[in-house]
Amino acid sequence: MEKENVFVVRGDGGCMRPFINNGDFLFFKKTTTYYPGDVVCYEHSSRKFVHRIKSISGSTAIINDDRGITADHSVELDCILGKHIGGINGAAGLYLNKLLNRLYNFFFKRQQNSTDSACGDLQNP
Repeated sequence: MEKENVFVVRGDGGCMRPFINNGDFLFFKKTTTYYPGDVVCYEHSSRKFVHRIKSISGSTAIINDDRGITADHSVELDCILGKHIGGINGAAGLYLNKLLNRLYNFFFKRQQNSTDSACGDLQNP
């Protein structure tokens, strides 16, 4: 059985509201097939972002947010880290966030850095 490449990130920013809110935990899976309408996590200039694929042409996806705050831009499919497959939102997401931060600080005895912060981007939990 092949190991699934699933990862979790925490939403931060307003470009994908109401689909994604601050503090939501988002689950993504690495895949080789993407379609218009998929919500994806991708890297650009060493930062992670979450946006929706508007269209695909060859090895390039046209990406945009759900609120029209950012302009359409192209992203190479190789830069996409994964496709959204689920999440935990609302109060449950905020509670889980606090719990994970406390566990992280307890076991690693250091504060979490959240350097990735922009419209529609992510912080690793």
